[in-house]
Amino acid sequence: MAIESDTLLGQFVGSFHTHPYPDGTTGIGFSGADIADTINSGELLSIVQSGQEIFALLRTEFTPARVNRLRLQREHDDLHYDYLGRVRSVQIAVHYTNADLCQAYGLAFYTGLMFHALEEMYRP
Repeated sequence: MAIESDTLLGQFVGSFHTHPYPDGTTGIGFSGADIADTINSGELLSIVQSGQEIFALLRTEFTPARVNRLRLQREHDDLHYDYLGRVRSVQIAVHYTNADLCQAYGLAFYTGLMFHALEEMYRP
């Protein structure tokens, strides 16, 4: 189905950013601030690239219109540190934290490698 070019004109759809780390760490998904900003800015789609890995959040009918940014960041940090004590890598801890927060806030969560189809990790 074709979309008229003026249908999306002026409509904010989403954002893309990267997570480079000075020590070369890759595979890091969304921070608590990223998730809160995705919700509060009304993004339909948010994408983060970290090395060869891609992570995507999609707004659903279950996503709230607004959240308390500081509260969500604290939730992220608490979950992240809890997972760090139970899993073998920071990447896995962030991945589980992202999945939990997507469930809590009604976001769909996808991951994959660059130039490949993304895999659905969670969808409400």
